[in-house]
Amino acid sequence: MSTTMEFPTVASALDPDDATVDVTVDSGDGFAGIVPAGASVRIVDLFGNQDVDTLFYDAQNLDNR
Repeated sequence: MSTTMEFPTVASALDPDDATVDVTVDSGDGFAGIVPAGASVRIVDLFGNQDVDTLFYDAQNLDNR
């Protein structure tokens, strides 16, 4: 029995050239940075068949995640 779920691909209306931060994180590495209020985050799998663990914190209150 397969537990794979398929989700539709939805094209973003956002232009990557408008990004205020553009970071490529190598496999096994991490990234920590501040995302301005109202900004968007886009995670792109550059090599296929990858997964991403993501955790967001409030920069003013690290207990709020």
